[in-house]
Formats: sequence, C-alpha cells, structure tokens
Amino acid sequence: MYCRADIISVGLLNAAFMRFSKASGLQANVDKSSLYIVGVDDHTKQVILEKLG
Repeated sequence: MYCRADIISVGLLNAAFMRFSKASGLQANVDKSSLYIVGVDDHTKQVILEKLG
C-alpha cells in the first residue's frame, strides 16, 4: 500500500487497515511489515511513527 507521507494520508490509511482488521478478524504482522518514509523532514517522520505506534 502506498500513500503520501503526510499526517492526514497516513492516518486515513491506518484507519482503513484498522477497519479491515475489525471486519476480518485478521491483524498485520509487524515483524513482516515495513514502512518507508521518504521526501519529508525528520519532524514529520517522527510524527508519523508516533501516530502509527
């Protein structure tokens, strides 16, 4: 999945994953997942990481 590296886009994508998880009973395996953040400043990267937990 891809989205813009801004707080709103990341929040919307995360919300979609959470809705899918509730509906299906499945959860993402964080050990098999990767997050690549490019083209933004370090502060924005940190805020995105905090929002995702």
